[in-house]
Amino acid sequence: MPDIVQLPRMAAYFDVSIDELMGYQAQLTEEEIQKAYQSFALAFGQKSFEEVMKESRQFVKEYYSCYPAVVQMILLWLNHYNLAKTETEQQQILKDILKLCEHVERHCGDRGLCSDAMILKNMTRLLMGETKELIEELEPLHHPQRLEKQAEGLLIQAYQMQGEQRKGNMFNQYMIYSNLLALVGDSIAYLMQHLGDKAGEETIERLEKVIDTYQLEKLHPNTKRASLGKIGAFCKRRRAGDKSRNYITWGYLFYGH
Repeated sequence: MPDIVQLPRMAAYFDVSIDELMGYQAQLTEEEIQKAYQSFALAFGQKSFEEVMKESRQFVKEYYSCYPAVVQMILLWLNHYNLAKTETEQQQILKDILKLCEHVERHCGDRGLCSDAMILKNMTRLLMGETKELIEELEPLHHPQRLEKQAEGLLIQAYQMQGEQRKGNMFNQYMIYSNLLALVGDSIAYLMQHLGDKAGEETIERLEKVIDTYQLEKLHPNTKRASLGKIGAFCKRRRAGDKSRNYITWGYLFYGH
């Protein structure tokens, strides 16, 4: 057994908590994790930002080996880091998020959580302007010839072959919904690159049809079809030479800002 005084140094060296170093793993249930997230999120509106961050950092230390809890704290920090008073403080929180994401990726055996941590890490990189690192990691994963997308169809067929029709049907519906939202999101990304040309107007027309056909305003209330009309009018003004507004936000579609 190592000298107890050396434990903090050893834990820091291996990027683990002292509890994890000693083999103790504090775990929380999904309900407890959600309750903790909601409690911290609510506290940001009731206490000082510094106080809540201190409490949430202590929570992370205590449950450093409970990876679902760590991922939720990453989300918490991402959703509230911009409340920090200075740019330096905000950047430090983003750096801490990167470290937590890497910790989950290295030590968690759950592939789903590791995948979530990888996505959150690259969302953080984008916020920090680290686009080179983001591209290097994500580009190989999303090559058109990769077979990753085949997993959805395989899983649905497997449910059917096992006679789990209800489970297969639920998963199938979820994937249709998820891919539909991805289609809308990707179309908006494309639209942002074609605000002043015909391709942009055509994209808006197609999006309007998709939203109407699938009744997305009911399925996903934040999707506002009326906002597409505003974007369309903006595109037409741009094509006509109107330079009065030189930007448009993603919020136009999803939040109507």
